[in-house]
Amino acid sequence: MQRFYFHTGQHLTLDSVPYMMQRILENKDVILQRKSDLGLITRSRNELIEAFGAGALKFIIKDELGLESKANKPDKLKPLDSFTEEQQREALRKQSYINLAVKALGEEPCHQKLKNYIDLFADRLQDSNPPSSITLYRWWVTWIKSGKDIISLVTRSEGRASVYLKEYREVIYEVIDEVLMTPEYGSRQDAFDLFKVKLNELNSIRLDPLDMPSRATFYRLLKSLIDPQELTAARHGKRAAEMEFRVSGKGVTSTRILERVEIDHTPIDLIVVDERIGEAVGRPTLTMILDHYSRMPLGFYLGFEPPSSVAVMRAIRHAIMPKSYVNDDYPDFENGWPAYGVFWVLVCDNGSEFHDHQLQRMANELNIELFYCPKQHPYYKGAVERFLGTLNRAVCHSASGSTRSNIQQRGNYNSAQEASITLEKLRRLIHDWIINIYSREYHEGLGDSPVNVWTKGLQHVEPTLPLSRERLDLTLTKEFERTINHEGVSLFRLKYNSHELGLLRRQLTEKALVKVRIDPENLGQVWAYDEREGSFFSVPCIDPEYAEGLSQRQHEYILKHRTNTRKALDTDELLERKVRFKRDVREASKAKGLRKRTKAAQLSQLPIVDVDQLSVPKREEQLPLIDIDEMDEFDMDELDELDMDWRAEK
Repeated sequence: MQRFYFHTGQHLTLDSVPYMMQRILENKDVILQRKSDLGLITRSRNELIEAFGAGALKFIIKDELGLESKANKPDKLKPLDSFTEEQQREALRKQSYINLAVKALGEEPCHQKLKNYIDLFADRLQDSNPPSSITLYRWWVTWIKSGKDIISLVTRSEGRASVYLKEYREVIYEVIDEVLMTPEYGSRQDAFDLFKVKLNELNSIRLDPLDMPSRATFYRLLKSLIDPQELTAARHGKRAAEMEFRVSGKGVTSTRILERVEIDHTPIDLIVVDERIGEAVGRPTLTMILDHYSRMPLGFYLGFEPPSSVAVMRAIRHAIMPKSYVNDDYPDFENGWPAYGVFWVLVCDNGSEFHDHQLQRMANELNIELFYCPKQHPYYKGAVERFLGTLNRAVCHSASGSTRSNIQQRGNYNSAQEASITLEKLRRLIHDWIINIYSREYHEGLGDSPVNVWTKGLQHVEPTLPLSRERLDLTLTKEFERTINHEGVSLFRLKYNSHELGLLRRQLTEKALVKVRIDPENLGQVWAYDEREGSFFSVPCIDPEYAEGLSQRQHEYILKHRTNTRKALDTDELLERKVRFKRDVREASKAKGLRKRTKAAQLSQLPIVDVDQLSVPKREEQLPLIDIDEMDEFDMDELDELDMDWRAEK
C-alpha cells in the first residue's frame, strides 16, 4: 500500500489540474504551482486533505524520466496472492531486505553504503544465502521506480533466458560495473573477455561448473540487464542522459495571446554588404520576440549590435508598438502585421543581457513578468528557437552570401565573395516572409495559421499599450543615480544641465542624489526625476553638437582614443575626435578585411550628425587615425564605472 506525504516537489492533480508543491509554510499552508502556466495558488493542509477524501486530489508518482509511474493507474493494481507461493515468498524476502535498508540508510538508494550492511541484514533475517550489495541496490531502485509497489519485486518466469540470467546474473553485473559503467568505458568484447575470466574463477571453486555461453548469448543477456539511461549517465554524465532520453510532448501551454512570449538571439546565416560601397560587412544579429499561443512574431531587432540589453530594448519596443509603418515602407505588400501590445510573461534564457537589473526595472514598469529557463534547458522556449531556425532556412539559405547552418553545408562556397544583399534588403525580406508567408501558412502545431489564431485571440484579449510613445521611450532607458551640483549632472563624462534642473537642485539637500535616465542610442539628453512632482523632465547635454545622435557605444570608442586620457574633457577635442571617428569608420568600411568592415558597420549603424557640416576648431596637433581593427570589445555598462572613477578623481 502506497503512503503519501506532503513535501516540496510532490506532484499532484487538484480538480484534474496538474500541480507541483513548491513550498510548505510554517502555518501548514501549501503553495502549489500550476504546471500549465506556472501560476501559484495557496491551499491549507486541511483543504487538501478534504479534497483527497472527496477524490478531487490525487498524488502522482514520477519515475526518473519525469513520467507518471504505472503505480498511479488503478487498473495496474494486481494483488500479490495472484502469483505462486514461491514468487510471493521471494518478493516478501526482497521487501524485508529493502525495509532494513530504508531504516538504516533512508529513502535514497545507495550502493556503496549497502556493502557494510549486507551481513547484518542477513543475520537479522536468518538468511543463509544473502544477496550481494549490487543485487539489493537494484531491488531497491526497482521498488522506488514502481512507486514502492511490492509487485515489482516478484520474479517472473521468462523461459530459458531466465535460467541463463539466474546462473550468470551476478557475474554479468560485476562485468557491467567494471567495464561499461565508467567514463573510460570498454566495448562489449572487453566485457565478454572479462566475463570469461570471472566465470573461470567461479568454476574453479564450484562442484558443478557452469557452461560458458556463446558470445551472442552473452550479448543478449547483457542487453537485457543494462538500463540505457543509466549507461549513458555513467559514460557521459547525467545531463547527457536526460537529454538523450527526454520525452518530447506538448510542452508548456498558454491559453491566450500575449500571455507568454519568448525571446532569443541568433546570428543570421547571411553575410550582408554595405549599400554605399558594395563590400561585405559580416553577419548581422537577429533578436526575435514570438507569441507562444499564436506563434505570431511580435517584433524583432536586426543589426550589428551583439546580444545585449540594447538589442533587447529595441526588440521589445518593436514588439509592443503597432506596425503601421509597414503600409508606408512596403506599399507593395498585400497584408499587414497586426501583432502588437504589452505582453504578460517574457521567457528568457540565462544570458547576461536578460539578468541586467535595468531590464528587470523596465519589465516592472510595463507589468511584464520575466521567466528564466533552467540552465541548459533551452527547450523551455523551444517555439522561438524553432522559428529562428525556420526563418534562417527560408530567408537566408537560398540567398547569395549565405553561410548555411555550418561549415560542412557551406563547403567551398565563398559567402563573403558572393554576398550581394544589403542590411535594408534583408530587413525587407524578413518582413516579407513574416507578413506574407509564415504568418499565413498552415502551422502543424496550431492546426491553423498564426495570423488566424491571433485574430481569433483578439476576440478574448484586447492588447494594451503604454500611455504614450514618449512613456514607452522613457521606460526603455538605462537608469542611474547622480549628484546634482552647479554644473548639473554628469553621466559618462558628459555634462547635462538646464534651468529646470537648477530649480530642482534648490529644493534638495546638498549632495542629494537624483534618478537620471538615458537612452543608450542617443546621448543628446537625459531625463531627471522630480520626486515632489512624481515625474521626469528632459535635460539637454551642454555640448549638444557633440552628443546629439551619438550612441553610448560610439561615445565609448571615442573616449578610449582621446589624446590624453588623464586630462579633463575638452569639448573641442571631443568634437574633433567625433569628426575624425566618423571619417575613420568610413575608411574602415572600405578595408579589405571582413572583420574590420564588420566592426565599422557595428559602429556606424546608428545615425551621427553629418560631420561634414560641423565646424571644427583648428588644432596644432593632428590627432592620430583610429584603427578600428585594434578596438577591443567592451561592455556597454563599463562607461558607468569610468564615470564613477572620474568623479572620484575630481
